[in-house]
Amino acid sequence: MKSRIERRVAWEGHPEVWNAEDVEAARREANALARPRGGLGPTPKVLWKSRERVTTESRDQFRELVEIHRNRAMEEEGKSPSGVLLEQEARRMDRIALRRALVDHGDLLFKRGPIPLGIKSQKTANIT
Repeated sequence: MKSRIERRVAWEGHPEVWNAEDVEAARREANALARPRGGLGPTPKVLWKSRERVTTESRDQFRELVEIHRNRAMEEEGKSPSGVLLEQEARRMDRIALRRALVDHGDLLFKRGPIPLGIKSQKTANIT
């Protein structure tokens, strides 16, 4: 993405200054031309258009599942599901409920094993 923006701003004649239009143009170009699944794979734009749509029924079922998990999480914490929570507590219950609902729904998977370290840039690799 960065190289697309840099190429565009150089072409436009202002290589030191990026603006929102340049970033948006680079994003559109990347979505139209990039092939993250290999040279013969589909573009992100094609993948997005071919995605499975979320139906109203599926959305409602997911909302119900979140509510069930929210109530369970509150009960586990010794709080009444109909009780009033502080904003911070309510957000924590929402995070717990959403995570559990996503797992139950099959949209969130946890894999065991080591997490690989990120690629270090040359600048940080040379710091001692």
